[in-house]
This record gives sequence, C-alpha cells and structure tokens, in this order.
Amino acid sequence: MEKKDIRIAVSSDRNFTPGVTAIRGGAHICTGLSGDKPGVLLYRDGKKAGTFRFTEEMRTGDIYTADLLTDHPEEYSYLLTDGKTAKTDPWGRFYPKKKRWGSERNYGHAVPSLLLGKELDWSGDRAPGTPLSETVIYRLHVRGFTKHASSGLGKEAGTFRGLIRKIPYLKDLGITAVELMPCYEFQEIITVPVPVDCRFDPKTRTLGKMIRKPTGKRNYWGYSEENCYFAPKAAYASGEDGRNEFCEMVKAFHREGIEVYMEFYFPAGTPQTLITETARFWVCEYHIDGVRLSGAAQPSPLLNDPVLSETKIFAVTMDGAGIPAGSSGRNAAFFAMDADAGRKDDEKPGRRAAEYNDGYLCDMRRVLRGDENQMQRLMDRILANPDGYGTVNYMANTNGFTMADMVSYEEKHNEANGEDGKDGPRDNVTWNCGEEGKSRRAAVNDIRERQLDNAFLMLFLSQGIPLILAGDEFGNSQNGNNNAYCQDNATSWLNWTDLKKHAERHHFVRELIRFRKEHPVFHREEKPGHCDLRGFGLPDISFHGVNAWYPETDGPHRQLGILYCGNYAKRPDGTTDDTFYVMFNMHWISHKFGLPTLPDKKRWICVSDTGRKNSDAAETVMPLSEGYRTYVLKPRSIVILKAIDSGTAL
Repeated sequence: MEKKDIRIAVSSDRNFTPGVTAIRGGAHICTGLSGDKPGVLLYRDGKKAGTFRFTEEMRTGDIYTADLLTDHPEEYSYLLTDGKTAKTDPWGRFYPKKKRWGSERNYGHAVPSLLLGKELDWSGDRAPGTPLSETVIYRLHVRGFTKHASSGLGKEAGTFRGLIRKIPYLKDLGITAVELMPCYEFQEIITVPVPVDCRFDPKTRTLGKMIRKPTGKRNYWGYSEENCYFAPKAAYASGEDGRNEFCEMVKAFHREGIEVYMEFYFPAGTPQTLITETARFWVCEYHIDGVRLSGAAQPSPLLNDPVLSETKIFAVTMDGAGIPAGSSGRNAAFFAMDADAGRKDDEKPGRRAAEYNDGYLCDMRRVLRGDENQMQRLMDRILANPDGYGTVNYMANTNGFTMADMVSYEEKHNEANGEDGKDGPRDNVTWNCGEEGKSRRAAVNDIRERQLDNAFLMLFLSQGIPLILAGDEFGNSQNGNNNAYCQDNATSWLNWTDLKKHAERHHFVRELIRFRKEHPVFHREEKPGHCDLRGFGLPDISFHGVNAWYPETDGPHRQLGILYCGNYAKRPDGTTDDTFYVMFNMHWISHKFGLPTLPDKKRWICVSDTGRKNSDAAETVMPLSEGYRTYVLKPRSIVILKAIDSGTAL
C-alpha cells in the first residue's frame, strides 16, 4: 500500500473519545499535543508509511481530532509527534513492542501502538450477573498465577491464555469471580532519580539535571506512576494479539459463570475524566464485570455514571459515595426511573458497590490470635452487611503475609527486596504458633492447621463478600516476605506442586465454599435485624456466650456463640434454610458452651468442629445425643451445629 492510500481529514463529528476509535472508512484519532507541528507517524510492517500533521481546523482547545482514512487501518501502528520528537500515545490500544516482560530495551523510548487491530468477536458472550451476596472472589496476578514451571503450561505460562487453561480448576473450587491485579500496560522497570549535573541551582534550590535510572528491579505487582490504561499488557499475552487473547479469556470465564473484575491503580493527581474513561473503556470494550479502585480514585463518580450502572464498583471506602439506603448503589437517575416504572420490592436489583479495605483482616486476625477485647469486633465484622453496599472480607491480601505465612511468621523477612528489611508493614497482626518459619514439630504444625481452618471458617461464615488470595487454598507461602512487590520469581509465583502437598487444605476450602453456597443464612442480601420481625420464635441472628443468650464481650472473654435462624433465609427453590449455631473458642483452654433450647422435635447435630481432626464444613454429620444441652469446645476451635428434626435419620 502506498502512502497516497492514506489521507487525513477534519473529523466530521468532533468525537472526543481519547485515542483511536474505528469509523467507517478508517480510524478516528483524538489526542492532546503541543509543539509547532503536532501530528502522527504511521508505520506498516515496521517501516514508516506516512506522516500527517494536524491543522488548526482540527484543534478544539488543547485537543486535536482527525479522521485517518484507509481501507486497512488494522494493519498500521502509529506514534504521536510534536514536530521534533516521537511520543508514545498514552491512550494506545495495544503496544506489540512491549511483549517482552521486564525488558529495558524500550525504556525511555517512544513505543508505537496499534492503530486499531482486528475487531473483537463478542458473539455469544453473556455476563453472569452474580449478586454480590452470592459472590466469592479469587484475587490473582495474571503472570504469577501460572508462570511457575509446575503449572505445566509451557509457552502459555504467565499469560491470559494460561489463565484460561486454569478455569476448570477455579470452577471446581467454587469461586464466582476473579479479581485481576493490574494487567493494563504499566511500567515494570523500577527507576530512581539520578543527578547528571551535581551543581546546586540557588534559584530553584535543587541539584542540576536529573534523569531516572533503572535499578534492576521489576515492578511485579503493577502499581506504577506511568500507565497506559487502555491497552491489555502485551507481556501477559502468549501470542501477538493480546487484545483478542484478553477477549477470549473474558468470554471463557463468562461461559463458566465466573465474573471478571480488574484492579486499576490511579496515583494522586489523576484527572477524574481519565478514571471515568478508563472504567467505561474496559466495561464496554472488554466486557469486564467489576472495577476495583486503588490509589487515589474515589467511587462516587463511577457509581453515578449511567454507562456503569450495572458494573460492580469496589473501593477502599464508600463514605461520601452518596449511596442512599436501599438504592443498591445504582445510578440515582436510573434508580428513580425504576421507581417510576413501578418496580416491585422483590424485583429491585442487588447491590453493586462494595467497600474493600484491611479493617476485616486486622480485626479478625486479632480474634484468631486470641487477643483480649475482641468479641465485640468479631460480632461486628462477621455480621457486617450495610444498607446500600457490600463489604469485601479477606484474611490475606497482596500487601502482607499469605494465610500460610500468617500462622508461621511474626516478623517480616524481606531481605531479598534489597531494602534492609525496612519495606513492608511492620505489624502483620499474626502469631507463628510457637516457632518462626517452617517447623518440623508436629504440635506446632497441628496448631497452624487448626488456625487456618478457623480463619477460613470465619471468612466464609461472615455475611460480607469473601475474597481468597490465590494459592491460600493450598498453603502458598512467600517465606515470610510481606512486600513481594519486586519478586518476579518463585517467591511470588504459585507453585502448583503445593496443591498435592496440601490436598486436605484445598478440599477443606472447596467444601467450605460449597457449604456457604448451600446455606443463604450465611450470606443474606439484607442487613440483620437482630430481632424476630416475622414471629418465627427466634431472632434472625442472636449472640450468646458460654451460657446461651448471655454474650460476654469484655476483656478476658474469648468465646462467642451466634444463632442463625434459617426461617429468615430462602434457598433458590423457595424453601427455608436450616438453623445453625456457630461457637467460637479463641482461648488456649477448653470451654463448655450451653446450647440454645430448640423447639419441640428439634435437636442439634455437629457438622464441623475444627478441634477434631478430619473435620470439615461439608456436613459430615457428628450426631449429639438426644437432649444434649452442652458442648465442650477444644482450645482455639470453631464448631458449627445444625438443627434437625428429632426423627431424622443420620
């Protein structure tokens, strides 16, 4: 194709969608440029194919818009220019030259992006639309999830396609959504400012010219000040077409009923227009189901954006987000329209906003550790279910210890980061069960296994939205590194041989997820009322101590009972759920609990006791004798009892 086959024209509709969008007969480009001769450099097969300059007719304020007319726009890549130097377009849709992870070859140089690329095929795609009350999130790093050789994926390891290969595993585990850490194009080269002219300038009170020099470290997590938010990360693609590969991944998850959420890090000073455009782009272009905001972004603008009215929004706090009680966090105008249309109460959409912070993690780890004055926190956290929005609960997350390390380390071990152990959180709210690091002592390892059972039970019996950090379900360890931001190696990559080593742990978690799904009493849509609003003879949820109906939350008490009345929760088939009594003994000695009296013809059976070996939450029934009024909980254990008819065969 000759240069004359491409021509530039004044945009007919003044479309201000940033970057490049498809139009009939070519591509529309919108960008902000300065300089004497701003324009576009086009390339085909790596060779320059044309240079086009913007004219004053194409400028509106500081923005230039133009139509590039050609029969084959998908075959071209491009760079921006200010008339003197080439510039990477921060709004580019894909950067093929960034394919090699961690390469310094492109650092500091302009990198071309695809003009359009092939049209994505979304035929047959359908979003699962899982309500937040039924959601179980699995947080993972696209590269680290399958990069280890033990994944057995060869060239597809560490890529979007590698993630597709692991969908059967995730489906079997029972999760309903994956949360992907940043997988747009971020800067993985970590740099530091270095002076090239050490003379002091008295006017600016600074050293002379500074440049940024690579440190040799890699930004593994993806939290960067330099981001191209509109392009899937080329290094996470197994082939040359990362756009289509990301599309295939989302479609594959959707076919299995699994939603896809993406985390976006926005540093301080990021314009709100960019944040909104980013969220809109990934929802419309790549069909993601949820946006996790981290950094300085606020949720309110996204929650009030009509384009995102069906998108789940996760943020550190919902304070100030302006979510009216009962509105489910939907766009206010759309909610009003629904009301005008006569929407019935039972037809109101579920929540779509959720608070996501470390509050649950810190409080529940203190409970798990057996600290004093924690029973009120346990009550508050396990039943937190606010009006208008949800809460995301987790016992471990990217920043901090994994769950296996949570019961094995009290001190961080970040020597490999090269910062003399000064990086990472100081207080991890953990207990090593008597020995720092890996142990050969059976007594220590037994306590650790029990504590992990307890931690997972607390997580999945809480009313909020449970989140698992990838690998925690089979004992993944980072050897005490609580800030593995630069560890693109076996420290952070999941070792899939651990799945066999810790098969019992994996089985426990899988069965616990199934147990939660089968019993909506543990994940109700509405906020608990703590009273018997419907005359069933029991409050929907009530608190107890070692003596039934007498909770004790002051200093030395580490015991709590929670009674869940199944009549207040409906299964999908319309039947009522079972009634459960959950007892917590976080003390290091045994305690006898008095059990709440059940109506006539009902009795308690034990379905899980972490104080007994080979116990899980799969309703492996351990019957209690008729008239049983007390139950002895072993040290650091959680017990689940279920009410059944006295004549029910076990």
